[in-house]
Order: sequence, then C-alpha cells, then structure tokens
Amino acid sequence: MERRISDKIFETNIGKGIIITGTIEGEGNISFKGKIKGNISIKGTIFFEEGSEFEGELRADNLIAEGNIKGKLDIKENVEIRKNAKLEVECRCEKISIEEGASFNGKIETQKGDDLKPYFFKEKRGEENSKK
Repeated sequence: MERRISDKIFETNIGKGIIITGTIEGEGNISFKGKIKGNISIKGTIFFEEGSEFEGELRADNLIAEGNIKGKLDIKENVEIRKNAKLEVECRCEKISIEEGASFNGKIETQKGDDLKPYFFKEKRGEENSKK
C-alpha cells in the first residue's frame, strides 16, 4: 500500500506558542505549529500544521502544508497542500498535490525547470473513518 508523506513520524515538534527568527538546519522530520521567519534547510519532511506561519526560504525533501507560507520553496520530492493552507510562493518540486479548499498563489516548476501541473484532491480518509 502506498503511504502518504504525512504518515511519517515527526521526531521534532515545535509548538504553537513558539516564534523563531533565523536559520534552521539539520536532518529529520519536523512538525511546526508556531511562527517562523527566516530560512530552513532540512533533510527530511517538514509539516506546517494548521495555524502555523512561515516566511522565508525553505529547502527540504518533502513538505506538508496546512498553515500560511510565504516565500521560496525548493522541495526535493513531494509537496502536499491541504485545505485551509494559504501559500504565496515560488515552488520547485517533483510532485505537488493540492486539496480542495487550499489557496495557492505563485509559480510551480519541476526540479528540471519545467512547469508542473498540480494534482487536485479531496481528502476522503476522515470521511471513511467517521462512517465506521
């Protein structure tokens, strides 16, 4: 069974009340609920949860977005933009999916520099689980 990038375990969680200004670098999967202004370079998956805010340049293997993101994204593999997310970005990645209800304003291109068309989806996992 193919798994979504959000099925990964997040070793580091940065809470809602945290505000970071500056540069973050490292390895591992990180989940953010707070506010960040600066640059992030991570070998791993970054998850900006609902209510989070990011402004700056971001480099990572994968990105999951539920919060507000402004800036430049250089994502090695996959970008998953969920409903309620608001992005104003220049995005470079291999694959991108945008859930119904998300807001995306910007440019998307592949790592090779080609224009990339997003895959739009409606989340159904929660609906199936609530029927049981």
